[in-house]
Amino acid sequence: MVSAVFEPTTTRRRWLAGGLFVSVVVNLFLAGLIFGQLLRPGFWEPPNPYAADLGQQAAHIVLRMTHDLDRGDLQVFVDTMKTHSADLIPLGDQLRQQRQQVLKLLRSEPLDRAAIDKAFAELQQRTRAFETAFENAAVEAAGKLSTDARQHLGRD
Repeated sequence: MVSAVFEPTTTRRRWLAGGLFVSVVVNLFLAGLIFGQLLRPGFWEPPNPYAADLGQQAAHIVLRMTHDLDRGDLQVFVDTMKTHSADLIPLGDQLRQQRQQVLKLLRSEPLDRAAIDKAFAELQQRTRAFETAFENAAVEAAGKLSTDARQHLGRD
């Protein structure tokens, strides 16, 4: 009786082989998903610590400008920049949206030159508005730093 339970039959072998095959396929699929995420651009880069407070556009610039500052000066600079977040975040978002609009028009068929020119003019206007707001915030923030600390702004 015990030997009948453990005795391999053709049907059991087929089920076992099928289950093993399905298991291998599922595991390869999951391994591919994990490997694909690891190779995705930006996966290994830490998230920008200032993006939530300054918006993605300004946060990228601030991160590049301040990477050589010491902790105290960095905190002063970032805290001052955060006071301007009500201006920087919407302007940065509008700039990003306008860039996407320009790309959408450039990819459209047929190519509408008048609409593209208008979209580029709007992009230039939004870029100037963002740059002006960022410049005002950065000048105020830099003004709160010592002369020595300002020498470390934007060093690569």
